[in-house]
Amino acid sequence: MGSNDCNRAEEAYEKWPFAMLLSEDDDEVFITDSSTEHEDTEHKNIPTNEAVLNLLSGLVGSGLLALPYVISKGGVLAIIALVLVPFICSYTGKILIECMYERSYYRRKIRVHSSYREIGEACWPGKAGILTVTIQIIQLALSASSCIVLSASLLSHVLNFLDRSEREWIIIATILALPTVFVRSLAHVSWINILSITTLFSPIVVITGYGFFNNQPWDFKVLPLWNLEGVPLAISIITHSYVAHGALPVIEEGMDDKTKFDTMLKVTYVLCAVLRTTFAINGFFSYYGNINEIISNSLPPGILITVNTLLLIYSLLCYPFAGIALIHTVETSLFSNYTFVVSDRRWYIISRISLIVSSLFFALLIPRYAVLIAISGNLKSILGLILPCLFHLKLRAGELSIVTIIVDFFILALGIAIVVIGTVASVFQMIVMY
Repeated sequence: MGSNDCNRAEEAYEKWPFAMLLSEDDDEVFITDSSTEHEDTEHKNIPTNEAVLNLLSGLVGSGLLALPYVISKGGVLAIIALVLVPFICSYTGKILIECMYERSYYRRKIRVHSSYREIGEACWPGKAGILTVTIQIIQLALSASSCIVLSASLLSHVLNFLDRSEREWIIIATILALPTVFVRSLAHVSWINILSITTLFSPIVVITGYGFFNNQPWDFKVLPLWNLEGVPLAISIITHSYVAHGALPVIEEGMDDKTKFDTMLKVTYVLCAVLRTTFAINGFFSYYGNINEIISNSLPPGILITVNTLLLIYSLLCYPFAGIALIHTVETSLFSNYTFVVSDRRWYIISRISLIVSSLFFALLIPRYAVLIAISGNLKSILGLILPCLFHLKLRAGELSIVTIIVDFFILALGIAIVVIGTVASVFQMIVMY
């Protein structure tokens, strides 16, 4: 490295008090917050394969079980969205992480932002950062709550001989989820996610196989082109299923080789797109006429108990992923200047209790699973479609090609449409529910 390189690198280090990590080919510089290096148990770097598992668990998530119901509501348009949305989300995830870095000469990249809030502040100083992180926190809280509502529904069908109300089952599910939140890092969560994905595999095979071999032959005439009333709900649920952008900065920061982030993102989204589309189409045609918003509840009583028990375990194991991401977001966005908070035992306990209380609150407020994840999907559209494009257009204005600008504006318009129409539809569903 020449003297000019050294001088500029030193200036960068003085401006951003981070630890500089060179990639093997010395083409890029990655900067991560060194203030957390002393926290051995809080923030451990993870290899690419574990990052894939972390993101895969967050993406596959509990929303998978609602996809046959989504097709029944959205028809052919929902199937198109199942294929199109993951490609869009992969692109916006990539540009979101790009906005966390500044490019220097010789293709070097310096990480100057560590959270959604910092990117928002860089674009529009003042209230933009607070607004951004507020949306992110609410969305992650809703995602965590969806695991609780799903668990409650599964549990109520397993123990249907017990006379309990919908909200009582939610309280019971929250108590069951309580021990899972006392994990300290993504490194720990990744191993829980390995177990959760393993647990998910058997029920999905059973649901798919039973529906394919034991129900009526497929009749393509029952597939509607689209349903004006059901499309907004369907698109919002699909968006919920594919957007995990709130966790991407956490995952990218925790990777031991950040140059592989784009590859990790593409591999994960391709796997999810294939799995989701196949499962949704098979579930719709196989269970047509008896499609519950949680498809496992459409199974006959005997097999339902076994499948729902495994799915209950899976749902509870997925809960820490959204929970730890939420806590990490609060720590980095609201307490970034108070590093002592992260290692403080009182904060550790308070943050976990607050997570459980917020999850219970949203679950009791919106106890219907499909409506809850649709509302979450509307917020995720802001985080996964609208904000990344706005950030990209603002921070990379002089570097973007005409084609990239057109793509960004198209996704931006699409995201706004999903949020506006989806919010109106969700409000209507809540009015009907109450």
